[in-house]
Amino acid sequence: MVTPNYETPWGDKIGLSWYLQSYLDRPIMMHTGSDTGFESLFYVYPEERITITVLANRDFARTGRIINAVSEVLFNETPKEYNISAKYKFTEAYKTEGLEKAKYLWNEMKKDTTDAYFTEDEDVLTTGAVLENGKKWSDAKAILAYYLTLNEKSTYAWRLLGNANLNLGDTTEAIRCYEQTLTINPDYEKGKEALEALLKGVK
Repeated sequence: MVTPNYETPWGDKIGLSWYLQSYLDRPIMMHTGSDTGFESLFYVYPEERITITVLANRDFARTGRIINAVSEVLFNETPKEYNISAKYKFTEAYKTEGLEKAKYLWNEMKKDTTDAYFTEDEDVLTTGAVLENGKKWSDAKAILAYYLTLNEKSTYAWRLLGNANLNLGDTTEAIRCYEQTLTINPDYEKGKEALEALLKGVK
């Protein structure tokens, strides 16, 4: 049952029903279980003859973080910080249901006192930046425009939004975005460079 039979896409092995991985440089056999309102996670450290089981009667119960923290304490490691960013749920909602649904979900997760996800508005900016860097101009424009409703003083977000508008052919809006970076911070060099390059090209 614990002989490696298959490769996983993330680089571990699978035996017959057992995931064969490692944690803290120690081999483990593990498996998960879940249903609506329930989660479980099971680690076996065969060399140390230690088994850890986490059972939870709720969804998004952080069983992975709990079992890893238990492992860290057992093996005299400093427990790590465990924060799962809500940006993954935000991005998934944006892709499948659109921006309005994603915005609604983000605001709901910010109010979630169960702390199932870590919500930091800067993660929305990071998502927009990744899209801009990947030349997904329309998506980047939508996400960055939303982020600026959360933090209108971000020169970085305004500049990236300018880049998105420029590549979508809207030079007027791109100029406005670059100018906004300099309104916020007249010494913002990247904003100056972007605006000068654009105006030079327009002329």
